Amino acid sequence: MQSLIDRVRREHRFTAFLVAHDVQEAVSLGYCIVLIEQIRIMLDTEVGAAASARSHGHAFL
Repeated sequence: MQSLIDRVRREHRFTAFLVAHDVQEAVSLGYCIVLIEQIRIMLDTEVGAAASARSHGHAFL
């Protein structure tokens, strides 16, 4: 399922909001991770491709 979501998102260039209960899955699919615990935002950070792209002067749409 992860590869399907990633392929479709790349082919059609759209933004997706995904809810994951597994941190590893969120990191592998996401560009930005927001961790919410007990109705509070505990973490809001860029990961993976987004952080790498920004360091090279690129941006995701």
